[in-house]
Amino acid sequence: MRSIVVVTSWWSNCLALTCLNWLLEFAPGRRPHVMQAGKSETQMERFRGALPDGVTELAYPAYVLGDDSAMREYLAKDVLRDQEGVWFFDHDAFLTEPADEWFEAADLRFTDSRVCLCTRKPNAGAGVTQPAYWLSPRRWPAGLSSFAPVPFEPKPYTRRPDLHRHDGMLVLPRKDTLVQVREELEVLDMTATFPTENDDSAQHFLPPLPRHVHIGGLHLYTGPTRPPADMPPAFHNWRRHTLMSFDAFFQHCPPDLLALEDPELLSRHREMMRMLEAAP
Repeated sequence: MRSIVVVTSWWSNCLALTCLNWLLEFAPGRRPHVMQAGKSETQMERFRGALPDGVTELAYPAYVLGDDSAMREYLAKDVLRDQEGVWFFDHDAFLTEPADEWFEAADLRFTDSRVCLCTRKPNAGAGVTQPAYWLSPRRWPAGLSSFAPVPFEPKPYTRRPDLHRHDGMLVLPRKDTLVQVREELEVLDMTATFPTENDDSAQHFLPPLPRHVHIGGLHLYTGPTRPPADMPPAFHNWRRHTLMSFDAFFQHCPPDLLALEDPELLSRHREMMRMLEAAP
C-alpha cells in the first residue's frame, strides 16, 4: 500500500498553499493532491497559478454541496474510490518536521490490517477529522451512513462564503463530520486511532502525527463581525484565540502569497481584529 495525501482547500488560498508547500518540504515522497471549494472562479484560478510543481488538482463539481462533509465524502466515494489509502489533510495543518518515514511506517501497519478509518482519538462532543485522518476507499463497506453531521443542516453560505454570512447563531450537531460512520465502522472492528498530544501512544494503532501547526476556526469568518451578545464565555475565548492565530498567520505570510488571498476574507479579519482590540 502507498497512501496518497489530499488537501481540502476551502475559501482561503493562503492556508492550502502553505499546507502544500510544507508537505512538499517535509514529505517529499508523497506528491499531494488538492481539491478547491467555496471560492470564486477568480480565486480558484489564482490558486492554480500558484500551485507548486508536483501537486495535482482534483475537480469539484458545482452540483455537490460546499459543506465540508459533502466534499470529503465525494472525494472518498467518487474521485478516489479505487485508492487503497488516502490521508486527508486539513488546509490549515502545516507539517514542521520530516514525515516520509512516518507515512511509510503507517502504510505498513495499514497493509497488514483491516482498518478502514484511522482518526485522532475521539473525544465526547468533538469531531474526529482534524488535523488529518486516514481512510481506505477500496475497503469501505457498502451501506454505511454518510459523512454528514447528525443532524445535517446544509449551509448554503459554504459554497460562496465571500458573498454570504450567517447570523452568528451557531448550532453544534450531536455528531460532527464522520462521527456517525466511525461508530458504525467501530462495531465492525475497522477503525483505529493515533494519539493526541500528551496521550499514551501505546494505546493507539499509530504513533502521533509528525509535529505540525494546526490553526483551525476559519468558519469564524462566515459569521457576523459582532457576535450575538448572548454567546457563552467559551465562545468568546475561542473567538479571540482564533483571531489572534489568524493574525499571526497573515502577518507572517510572504507578500506574494498574501496577494492571492480572498480580499473579503482579509477584510473580515481586519474588521474583527479592530473590534477585538477596541474591546475593554
